[in-house]
Amino acid sequence: MRERDLGSVRAVCGAGLIAVAAAGGCNAIIGLEVGELAPSEAGAGAASSSATSAAGGGGGAGAGGGGAGGDGAGGGGAGAGGDGAGGDGAGGGGAGAGGDGAGGDGAGAGGGGAGGGEEALCSQDREGAVRAPAGLWDRVVGTEVTDIEAQDDAVTALVNHRGALSVERWSAAGARDEGYGLTAGAALSGDVVGAHLSVGPDFAYVTGWSRIRVDLSLTPGKCPVEVASGGLNRAGFLAALDGRGHCRWVWSTEATSSATPLGLAATADRVVFAFSVEGLSVLSDRCAIGTDDMTVSTVVAAFSAEGECLWSHTLGAADAITVGEVVIDAENDLVLAVGDYDTSDAPVTIGGRRLSSQARDLFVARIGLDDGVAQDVLALERAGSQVSARQGAALLPGGDLVVAGTYSGSLDFEDVCAPMPEAASHANVFVARLSEAGVVWSRGFGDLTSDQLVASVAADPAGSIHVMGTFDGEIDLGPSGKLTNATGQIVSFLIVLDERGNVASAFALEGTGTTALWAAAPGAAPGAPLHIAGTMSRSLDLVPSAPDEDDAEHGFIVRLRGAP
Repeated sequence: MRERDLGSVRAVCGAGLIAVAAAGGCNAIIGLEVGELAPSEAGAGAASSSATSAAGGGGGAGAGGGGAGGDGAGGGGAGAGGDGAGGDGAGGGGAGAGGDGAGGDGAGAGGGGAGGGEEALCSQDREGAVRAPAGLWDRVVGTEVTDIEAQDDAVTALVNHRGALSVERWSAAGARDEGYGLTAGAALSGDVVGAHLSVGPDFAYVTGWSRIRVDLSLTPGKCPVEVASGGLNRAGFLAALDGRGHCRWVWSTEATSSATPLGLAATADRVVFAFSVEGLSVLSDRCAIGTDDMTVSTVVAAFSAEGECLWSHTLGAADAITVGEVVIDAENDLVLAVGDYDTSDAPVTIGGRRLSSQARDLFVARIGLDDGVAQDVLALERAGSQVSARQGAALLPGGDLVVAGTYSGSLDFEDVCAPMPEAASHANVFVARLSEAGVVWSRGFGDLTSDQLVASVAADPAGSIHVMGTFDGEIDLGPSGKLTNATGQIVSFLIVLDERGNVASAFALEGTGTTALWAAAPGAAPGAPLHIAGTMSRSLDLVPSAPDEDDAEHGFIVRLRGAP
């Protein structure tokens, strides 16, 4: 069962990043928030990578005419303007300067001489994008901040403590909302652990696991998590919180079952989550989560906002199929389960389709939001081994996904972007935008001699993609600069890509001890302040309030100035 040990970052990461990749430790999966793209940009994502590269003769950088709006797919303008601001079509035109005239200048074959071109896919990295982050305020809380989400410029955090968890909220100015949140746990370290957080205007959901009986409510018996005596199993749970962060209801696996949370997504009227489950929890005729033969299964389930189980869907055995993240595509009434699979020991079938793999490969399963029936699956069988990351997927406008994780060996998605760097036996980072037809663009970061791992992904409303994780050695970003780690400690990175896969900004987060960046909550607009969170030991310049007298782990949240 693949998981990240949320209770001891140094114990997990210190053994070597590549070992963590194989076990799913620090490389647990990426979660994105929805990005708001322009209609033409969303439309461009509906084509596969081959269609994208063909349209408009490969795009270009022209600044000229394109008419009013200029949405021609062959490049340049389709409107009746002359010196318009530029076309937004999928091809984007060529490199010409544009011109005047009633017909615009988008008639050239393949975009030659046509203005209004869009920025090219994954080939226009911003020069000098590597820059030091600037902190606005910082807070130290617990031993690890495992997930954060921003809502109305406030930030809500899921915090793990020694033997407890809490949900807490801060204002844009850094003031703690004393009337919000919950705290639950016991005196023994590692007994209660939070994993995922999803926040809406008047609700929040939390997943986690516990080895002891614990009540998540101030009202005794209202939100109990039951565990068999002896502490040999781990009860996975899903808790629903109200607008003040207080528990409304909780679901947990039966006392004799063990479960590990894998993904979480929610809307105002329902919540979807993924677990790996050993044993069986029968909730209703529609919901039997797990199997009765003690096989460890990967399961996706949906609950109403009132706590009624709507459906459950077993994807398969957890050693063959695992989920990194689930997202809800409410417009199309779909749940998208993103993960990886391996057919080396036994056949794998998802949604009625039998899959093959060369090692571990990626998949996206589309499951009906209303009935839990698998509709189809996109499988990305490639050479090498690919592992999806925790919180490693997000829905973009138009139905596209951004996914991220790690790979070993070589990886080529056969899209329009440059080949990914070879990883050999180490772990490198991949980020890819997927449509229903396949890969729109992909990026790879890393080298042959050290390990780079993804921890999480998030997106702002403009579609900028924030990729964070940990790395050894060096990450070469071309004209954008290099991120380096010469400390021998665990160092984190944050790389921001635009919706076309181009590097916009990046920085390394380095302290005198371990620095593990687990989550980010981007601002409401490009350039707006954002929040980052994780765990650290000793000292970190961005967190001057942290004690540095010993090697104890401390959770942190930092509000950063947005990148220009």
